[in-house]
Amino acid sequence: MLVVAVIVILYIPFFPNSITYIKTDTPQITPEEHIIQGVNDPLSSLSTRKDINHVVDILSAKYGQNPLIIKRIIQCESGYNVDAVNRKAVVGRDIGLLQINTYYHIDNAKKIGYDIYNPNDNLVYGFILMKRYGLSPWTWSKNCWDK
Repeated sequence: MLVVAVIVILYIPFFPNSITYIKTDTPQITPEEHIIQGVNDPLSSLSTRKDINHVVDILSAKYGQNPLIIKRIIQCESGYNVDAVNRKAVVGRDIGLLQINTYYHIDNAKKIGYDIYNPNDNLVYGFILMKRYGLSPWTWSKNCWDK
């Protein structure tokens, strides 16, 4: 019996996919949140303005924001371009639909599990900023979206 146990222990590292790790603190994700959290391919799930607006509507309801203002901010900041990059920012670069600044936000976004280069994560992190700071992170473009 001792020999069998040793053989099993030796072979386990060669089959890492056979071991399943279950995180008990993983929150349940609804199908719509599944898309929002960037689990699906971000470019296929946010490939059109209609797709982006749909996710904005979901996030606006979840975070208590006015979806019309958020859509105007997206239009002013990135023109609905998921790959928009502003290299002329005072510091860092502004990335994605909501033009999240790398200098101020990339480290914090990573700490809480978001990649601001991912279009879905860019939106979610932007909504997190809105919940905490209101629309002040987008003050520079307020003359465009606050009409």
